[in-house]
Formats: sequence, C-alpha cells, structure tokens
Amino acid sequence: MKELKQLITEEQIKIAFKDYSFDKSNLEVLKEALLKTACGHYLPYSTQSIINELGLCDRLRLTKKGKECLYLLYSGEGELSESNKCLSCGIDNAVICDKCVSDIAQQTADQALDSRR
Repeated sequence: MKELKQLITEEQIKIAFKDYSFDKSNLEVLKEALLKTACGHYLPYSTQSIINELGLCDRLRLTKKGKECLYLLYSGEGELSESNKCLSCGIDNAVICDKCVSDIAQQTADQALDSRR
C-alpha cells in the first residue's frame, strides 16, 4: 500500500512552497490544484510551478504520481491499492485512467453550465 509520504516527502513540499504563501495549508493547495488540473482548468503560475516541481503534472496533465496523490488526498484512506486498476472503470495500469478523468471533467463542466441557467 502506498502512502502520501512515499510519493512526496514533507521536505519536498517545503522546498516547493518556500517562495509562496497561501491562506490554506500546503496540502489543501495541492489537493485543489490536482483536482483542477484533472478537470482541465488552468492554474495560477505559482500553483502550477509547485505541482510541476513536485513531479505531479506534466504539460497541464497529471502524471501517474499526480493521479496517485489526487486519490490519496481525496480518499481519506491515506493509502492506495496495489492492484493498479482505475478506481472508476477498473482498467489495468491506471490509478485513474485518462478516459475517466475526461468523463469527470465533462460532468463537472456540465454541472457548472446547468447551475448558471
């Protein structure tokens, strides 16, 4: 079972956040940034720099490490299954596969449009 500490250490987080100050905790900032990235939203430069430096994002897409961190931060379990299956559809070799990330992003966008009507 993986834990967040195995993916990113507190020292790495301190180094990535050293030049930035937020009203939220560092983990809350990471949690929000990873979700927004997974949904296709652009981030402010500072937040994007932090998740890039931690290796959680590559060219505005979450890396495998980023997807694992996203799951850990939102699951409340603090660990991942070793099965390497998508948590949504069950496909092998993905924590959350790209298709499911796209589906979640589309659902989020649809809900936002519905709420504005």
